[in-house]
Amino acid sequence: MSPDPVQSPPDSATVRDTRRLGAGAQRRLHPLSWLFVLLIQLRGFALPLIVLVVFGRNEDAWQWWGLVAVAVMTLVAVAQYFTYRFRIDADELVIRSGLLQRNERHVPLARIQSVALHRNLLHRLAGVAEVRLESAVGGSEPEAQMRVLSMADATALERLVEHHRGAARFSPATHANDDAPKRAQGAEVGSHILLQLAPVELVKLGLASNRGTVLLAAGAGALMQFGGERLWQRFGAWPAEAIEWLSAQGLHPGGWAALVLVALLVANVVGKALAIALALLRDFGFTLEQAGPRLSVERGLLTRMRASAPLHRIQHWTLRQGVILRLFVRSSLRVETAALRAGNEEQSLSDLVPIAPPDALDALLRGWLPDWPAAIAFRPLHPRAWRRIALPPCVLTLIVCAVLLYPVGTPALLVLALTPCWIWLARRQAAAAGYAITEGYVAWRSGWLDRRLSFARIEKVQAVRWVQSPFDRRHGMAGVRVDTAGAHPMGHRLHLVYLPEAEARAAFQRLCVRLARTPWQW
Repeated sequence: MSPDPVQSPPDSATVRDTRRLGAGAQRRLHPLSWLFVLLIQLRGFALPLIVLVVFGRNEDAWQWWGLVAVAVMTLVAVAQYFTYRFRIDADELVIRSGLLQRNERHVPLARIQSVALHRNLLHRLAGVAEVRLESAVGGSEPEAQMRVLSMADATALERLVEHHRGAARFSPATHANDDAPKRAQGAEVGSHILLQLAPVELVKLGLASNRGTVLLAAGAGALMQFGGERLWQRFGAWPAEAIEWLSAQGLHPGGWAALVLVALLVANVVGKALAIALALLRDFGFTLEQAGPRLSVERGLLTRMRASAPLHRIQHWTLRQGVILRLFVRSSLRVETAALRAGNEEQSLSDLVPIAPPDALDALLRGWLPDWPAAIAFRPLHPRAWRRIALPPCVLTLIVCAVLLYPVGTPALLVLALTPCWIWLARRQAAAAGYAITEGYVAWRSGWLDRRLSFARIEKVQAVRWVQSPFDRRHGMAGVRVDTAGAHPMGHRLHLVYLPEAEARAAFQRLCVRLARTPWQW
């Protein structure tokens, strides 16, 4: 373990922050902490409770069990408040929690890499904030999660972490009733705004997103699951009557197909409208700032979130440009830091730049990465890579055709018409993919409609793996997987697949030699 960085002598502001947080004395969270813990626990049962109230019958005895569950969760939330303690010792945060099983965690302040403040509308009305402190040790939970602290305590803790980390201090200097940091005071400590998003940009972001459609489908599925037969008893009469009336009109198959397309179009319009609303709620007032070597993001309409992390902690970069983003001449930038956790994306810097013109993104990257090459020569995949890409959808098409052949008959063979489409699409995807290994970076691009380019510094690489399946050996192919710290399993990974075997072996050996000669850095 490397030694802690040398800390500068404490100034008067640091002393005041330390005293405010107790200076070695144990402290409880804010007195309203139990209420916010209860609301978080109830959030997971919100949809079943709503369906129970709307569609339930008065004689259902299990409604009372729901009230009992709420009472139990209330007691648990109150118990968590009375058993949670924290204190600030000289250079560490000590947290004690647990009723039956006591836990004590010591978190060095200098090792905390990500500080995230979460404030929804209720937080802002109460003048409090939820604070998450994360280090680079990995795992599914943050190092410290405080629900909740007063806004004054939260900002004092944030400043204290900045001081002990030894980086340039960024003090938002917010008061208990403020919703955003004072930009003027931030400028005094060297922070400057890199990017701000106007509402029209957020509308474009919503149009390019599928979150609304996914949320609409998930809500409909959950409503069907929890509503059951009572949902159809209340709202199923008019759809059944409409279908019966349309059947009486003698519609031919083409008419039914047109109705299905219209229904899908309406669902898509509703989904896009919902996606725009979500983008406005999530990213309204988006501001990207830099203070010395540290980046911070603040965003949100009803729920204000602020997250920050050192620039050198970014392990993985991904540029994305979908079809709609290309129509608007826009791109997005996602990053993964050593402190990123799969279940905590909303509180992290994962969406560093949700949407911006490509020139603006290029300028930001060159400011952060001075050695980023002006042009990258990507190597193509194996000439037969398109066959490997087309194989899974083609096999699935054959299976679907075989399953439908008995109940549907000869018309099921029309499904096979998708096979040429899969082959054509596979050729385009194989032609669009490629890899590059420069003096300081390894990069991988993929996608034809949804284009993605991921790259990482070689000094940030944590592991390199040689991958060759039996299908790869048969076609003379191989792959190289490059992993970084904080890697998200669902992200665009640096997995160089379907390479010619000789090139894959040369790339693997080159990366291994570079890793052996280069000191690995967080």
